[in-house]
Amino acid sequence: MWGVIGHRVPDYRIVVLHIGANNLWNDTPADVLTHYQSLVESILRLNPTCQILLSGLLPRGQDMFPGKMKSMRFLSLVNRKASYINNKLRIIVQSVPRVTYVAHRSFVVDGKLQRLLLSKDGLHPTRDGATTVVRNLGAEIRRLRRPPI
Repeated sequence: MWGVIGHRVPDYRIVVLHIGANNLWNDTPADVLTHYQSLVESILRLNPTCQILLSGLLPRGQDMFPGKMKSMRFLSLVNRKASYINNKLRIIVQSVPRVTYVAHRSFVVDGKLQRLLLSKDGLHPTRDGATTVVRNLGAEIRRLRRPPI
C-alpha cells in the first residue's frame, strides 16, 4: 500500500486511513496493529505535521450470494478481531499526537449488525453505509479544521 500512497502523503494536512478487513480471518490482531503502526510512522516521517484519522474497521455480515455463505464461526471470529483491533486503536491513539480514531458505531446497534449498511457480499458498504462512513469522517475533519478558540 505504501507504494501507492507514499508519494502523495506530503501534500495533505489530513490523511485518512480507511483500511479494509479482507485478511482479518488469517492475520492476528497483533499483525494488523503492527501494520497500522508501521503505516502511521511512515506517514508521520514524510509529513510530521499532518493529522491522521484512523477509520475503524467495519464489521462483516453474511455473504448473501448463492454458494458464498460464510460459517457463523468465521463471521464471529472476524468480527471479534475487528472489534478488538478497533478497541486497541481507540486506546493507542490517545497517546499518539496528531492521530485520531474515528468509530463507525451505527454499523452495530445494541449488539446487532445493521445489515442495510453492508452490501449483499457482507463486506463492502452499501451507499447508505458509505454515506455513514463519510459522515463520521467528515465530522472529524471539520472538527480538526476549526480554528482554535
